[in-house]
Amino acid sequence: MLIGWLAVIFMGTAGPPAGGQNDPFARAGEVFRFSFEKDEDRDFNYQPDDWSRRKGPRFPTYVRSEIDRHVARHGDWSLRFDVNGGRAVYYSPPKRTDALHAYVFDGWVRTEGLKNDAAMISLSFLNHKRHRVQRVLSRPVTGTHDWVRVRIGPVFPKDDAWFVVVGCHIVPGKGPRDLSGRVWFDNLRMGRLPQLTLVDNYESHFKLPGEQVRISAHVGGLDPGPKYTLRMKLSDRNGRLVRESTRELSPPSVTEGSRLKPLNEVWLLPPQPRGFYRVQAALRRNGEVIIERNTTLIVMDAIQHRREGEFGWSIRRGAGTMPLKDLAKVASLAGIHWLKYPMWQTVSAGRPNSPEEIVELGDILAHRRIILVGVLGEPPVDLREKFASEWTGVSEVFTLPPKFWWPSVEPVIARYSSLVRHWQAGDDHDRSFVGLSALPATVATLKREFDRIGRDTRILVPWKWNTPPPGREQLPHTLLSIAGPLPPKVNDLDVALHSGRIGAAPRWVVIRPTVGASESASRRGSNLVKQIVAAKAGRADAILADDVFHRDHGLLTSSGAPTPLFIPWRTTALALQDAEFAGSLKLTNGSRNYVFTRDGEGMIVLWRDEPGTEEIYLGPDGKVIATDIWGRQTPVPMNAARNRQVVSVGPEPVILRGCTEGILRLRLSLRFQVRQFQSRHGGQSQAILGRNMFGQGISGRVKLNLPRGWSITPGAWQLRAGVGEEFKLPATITVPSNASLGDVPVAIDFQVSADQPYSFRIHRTIRIGMEDVAMEVYDRKLKNGRLEIRQVITNNTKPTEILSFRTNLFVPGYRRQRRDVVKLGNGKDKKFYFLPDAEALRGKTLWIRAEQIDGNRVLNVRWKALENKVPEDKPKGTAGPRKKKSSG
Repeated sequence: MLIGWLAVIFMGTAGPPAGGQNDPFARAGEVFRFSFEKDEDRDFNYQPDDWSRRKGPRFPTYVRSEIDRHVARHGDWSLRFDVNGGRAVYYSPPKRTDALHAYVFDGWVRTEGLKNDAAMISLSFLNHKRHRVQRVLSRPVTGTHDWVRVRIGPVFPKDDAWFVVVGCHIVPGKGPRDLSGRVWFDNLRMGRLPQLTLVDNYESHFKLPGEQVRISAHVGGLDPGPKYTLRMKLSDRNGRLVRESTRELSPPSVTEGSRLKPLNEVWLLPPQPRGFYRVQAALRRNGEVIIERNTTLIVMDAIQHRREGEFGWSIRRGAGTMPLKDLAKVASLAGIHWLKYPMWQTVSAGRPNSPEEIVELGDILAHRRIILVGVLGEPPVDLREKFASEWTGVSEVFTLPPKFWWPSVEPVIARYSSLVRHWQAGDDHDRSFVGLSALPATVATLKREFDRIGRDTRILVPWKWNTPPPGREQLPHTLLSIAGPLPPKVNDLDVALHSGRIGAAPRWVVIRPTVGASESASRRGSNLVKQIVAAKAGRADAILADDVFHRDHGLLTSSGAPTPLFIPWRTTALALQDAEFAGSLKLTNGSRNYVFTRDGEGMIVLWRDEPGTEEIYLGPDGKVIATDIWGRQTPVPMNAARNRQVVSVGPEPVILRGCTEGILRLRLSLRFQVRQFQSRHGGQSQAILGRNMFGQGISGRVKLNLPRGWSITPGAWQLRAGVGEEFKLPATITVPSNASLGDVPVAIDFQVSADQPYSFRIHRTIRIGMEDVAMEVYDRKLKNGRLEIRQVITNNTKPTEILSFRTNLFVPGYRRQRRDVVKLGNGKDKKFYFLPDAEALRGKTLWIRAEQIDGNRVLNVRWKALENKVPEDKPKGTAGPRKKKSSG
C-alpha cells in the first residue's frame, strides 16, 4: 500500500525534454547508464547482465520480466514487465558513489493498461558492507502513458554511502491488484555534480549588532583538471550588493580507497548594520556556474526585556527540515508568547517529528516562557480514510460520538498533557465549525473528554471574519481563532475586530501579508506591520503569524532561515507586546497613526501614502527614537524654534518610542465641550475639557489661540490637576460674521510642570454651522463658456422655523450679485448665478454670504472655481461639477 493515492496525483506527469536549462545532466558528469542494449545482455538470455530479481512469497516469479527487443525509448531494447497480480522488482549491480558529490538520476517509464498498480524507480545507497543506508523513490506512474520521464535528485548521499543500486518496481495501489498490463523501463542514467552547501543553522542566521559575520561553505566532489572558483556575495533586502568574495579552489589529492572530506571555505565579514541580508554562493567550473546556493541572515538587537505578550506563531504542516530545538530558539528571538503546532499525527509511526522531539520542543519553549498550543488539524490516515475524499473539515470527526474519535486522540492528549493546555480543533483555515448548530455541544464534549487526562483544557475553534462570533456564554473556556481571507483593506481590520468584540469569546487573529510574494520586501513588510497594528488596535486577544513556514508569506524557510518578513514581524511584536491601545492623534499632515502605552512609555506607529513630515511635541529632546520596520533606530530631531519633533513619514510604517505617556494621553483626552458653533452674531459658551494623564499632579498655564477677528473671554487659564483628574476651562467665544462655514483650526498652548516642565501645543478644530441649516454651492462651466453657480440652502430645523435669507455672491473684479431666499420651511431652496468667462475665473476664490433676515444666522461659503470638477456631461440636478458644502 506504499503508493495508493500518490500514484493518482503523479500519474502521467512528464518532465521537460532532455537538455536545456532545466536538465540536471547539462552540468553533471555521467556515472552510469542502463539502456538494456546488446552489450548489457551478452549471453542473449533476455535478462540484463548482473541484474538481480527479488524473489519470495510477495514477489512471485509468474510476473514475467525480460528485455523487449522491439520497444525502446533510447537505442533498440528496453526492460519489460508483464503485470499479473503480483509485485516485481529488478535491481541493478552496485555502482560506486561517494559523499562528496551530489547525484541526479532520470529514466523513462512506459505503461499500458494499469489501473491500481504503478511503476516506480528507486535509488538505494549502500555502505561498505552492502547494507542499505539511504533510499530515494521516484514518483509513481500508472494508467496508460507513452514514455514518461521521471527524475530523482539532486541526492546528497550520507557519509557512509559507498555504492548505489537502481531498482525497477511494480508496486500495488489501493484497489485490487492488476491482472494485466505492461510496463517498460529504459535509459536509466545517473550523473554527478560537485557538492556546494552553505552552513544553515540557527547560529548562522541570527547576528547581533557589532558581531562578526561568518559565512561557511562546504565544497566537495571537485574533479582534477577543471578550474574551479567560488564566488560569495552578501546583498541587502533590496538586492544591493554589500560585499563579495571570489576565491580559487583546488581539488584535494586523492589516494586509492581514501575517503576525502569536503573543502571548508570560511568568509569573515565585519559587523553589519541592522537589517535583512541574502547570502549567495556560486561554484564555477571553467568559468561556468554549475551550482548555486542561497541562504539569509539578519542582524538584530537582543531582547532586553522578555514579556508574556499576545503575539505568537502558527505552524500548519510542521517545521520542514528545521530541527525542533532550533525552532524553539528562533521562536524565543521573535518576541512571541504562543506557538501553535500540529500534533495529531506525531504519535503515529513514520512521522517527521517523534513524540520525544515534541516533548523537547515543549520543554525548551516553557523554559523561554512560550506556550505550546496543540493543533488537531490533519487526522491520522486510518481515521481520515473513513470519510469521503471531499470533506468539510474535522468537525465531521468531532461531531460524532467520542467512541469514534477518542481512540486516535487519547494517545496525543495523554502524551502531551503535561505540556499542552490549549488544543485547537482543526487548523486555522478549517471552516467546518462556522455556522455549526451543534457547536456548543461539540466544544463541551471536547473539553470534557480532554479534561479526563489534561488539566483545565482550553479549546480553540477556527472561525472566519465575515461571520459574527459566538458569545462567551455559548462557548465557555473557548477561544476563536480567526484567520483569512482578511477584510479587503488593512484599515478595516480594527473595525472588524471592534464590531464583534462586546460579549464575544476571546479572539485570536491569524494574519499574513495581503500583497503577493512578487512585491518588494518593503511593501510586503509594511503590509504585515499595518495588519499587526490594526489587530492590536482592535484589541485582539492574541495575534499570530499565519503558517510560519509557508513558501510565499512565511517568516522562515523550510530549513529555518529567516525570510524578509521576519524582522518587520519581530520589530513590531517587541515594540507592542503587552501595550495598550490609547487612540489616534489628529496630525497636521494627516498621517495615519496609532498610539500605544506601556509602563509609562508612549509609542506611536504612523505612516502616510506620500513621503512627508509631521511636527509634534512628544517629549524632551533626545528621548524620542524612530525605529523602522527593519529594526534600524535613529533619534528624532527637534525643531528648536518651534519646540517640536520633526518626524519623517512615508509608506513604510515607523515606530516612535520614548514618547512621554502623559503628553500623548493628554492630547488624546483634550476636546471642546461644544463641537459645533452656530453661525450667528454674539458670544457663545465654550469649554476646554481634558484629563491629567501624567503620573503626578500638574500645574501651569493654558492659552487658546483663535483666528484673527475672533474674540474670547478669558484667553488663558491657570491649570492645577491631580493624577487622573478631569479639568474644565470655560470661556465665551464670539465668532465674526464673515467666518466661513466648516472646520476652523485652533491651537491650545500648554506650559505645565509635572516631573519636569513641559511646553507644547495641541491642535483642534471648531466647526462653524449646525446641521439644522446648511448651504451647498456647486459650479460648472457651460458649453457657451459661462460659469454657472448653483446655491442650495436646506432648512432642517425642528421644530420648523420659517427662514428668509439675503444672499450675495462676491467675485474679484465683478459687481456683487444678490438673491433672496423667502420664507423657506423644511426643505431646499435653489438659486443660480451666472458669470461670463469661466476660464478667467478658474482657481480664483469665490464667496457666497447668506444673512438671515430678522435673525442672527450668517452662512459663509468660500471655494475655488472649477477645481476638482467632474466631467461636464454630468446630468443637471446631480452633485454637480464643483461642490462646497457646510451648515449653519
